Amino acid sequence: LEKEEKERLEKEEKERLEKEEKEEKEREEAEKERRKQEKAKEASKDAAREAKDPPPRSRALRRSGGKADKKEDKKEDKKEKEKKKEEKEKKEEKAKRDAEADTSLSLSASLSSSTSRSSKKASRRTPPAKGGKKKRRAGGRELRKLMIDVKPWSGASAERQALYEALEEVLVALKGYGEHSYPFLSRVRKCDAPGYYETIKHPIDLAVMSKKLKRLEYSSKAEFQADFDLMIANCREYNSDLDSIFRVHATAMEKKAKKLMQSVPDITLED
Repeated sequence: LEKEEKERLEKEEKERLEKEEKEEKEREEAEKERRKQEKAKEASKDAAREAKDPPPRSRALRRSGGKADKKEDKKEDKKEKEKKKEEKEKKEEKAKRDAEADTSLSLSASLSSSTSRSSKKASRRTPPAKGGKKKRRAGGRELRKLMIDVKPWSGASAERQALYEALEEVLVALKGYGEHSYPFLSRVRKCDAPGYYETIKHPIDLAVMSKKLKRLEYSSKAEFQADFDLMIANCREYNSDLDSIFRVHATAMEKKAKKLMQSVPDITLED
């Protein structure tokens, strides 16, 4: 009986492992299919864009009936380069604005209340003159800009400001690192990764690191690096298959962070 029970348990364990392996392969196939579809979409978009707006040389050839004018080609090439540069700058500016907006959310309530109190005091001290023009109140755009400019570490020591400004730049760059950053942006969902929280005892992601930055919980570059290393280690521990696409993303993020962290000052803050 003991032998039969042992064989039964071994059989169940084998079936469980085969089932998990099958599910992992299905997830990888689904991921490959998704990436394939994305590439196909990008290719179709590029083809449509090229058909609508052909490259400079094609336009020059078409205008001149097969004899391209070199001077015209240079002009068109310069326009294309300027256009690409503008698009890149817009994307970087948008990513920076999004990160700064996240930072300002935690300060919005206190800033609004303090602004309200200040305006009430000012109105009591300096009543408007008769017949004079009313001063224009700050609009939503000005208020949003003011909230974005105010950061949790504003007014702190010069060392803290230098450390936190550098760490914020690292987080913004990591969050915007193309196709490699998406698995690390937020908390892993149980439905996407069965058994994740049974395997990973100390989960962490870039959103958690951003919150810790806003709460001024990092005392040094080393503490920030430790959280990032834990995030990468968790990814590799759960995705044990060496061919997993998530391990590829983890390696790319690790290389990117190593390069970015070189610009962070090696400061240790005192409590």
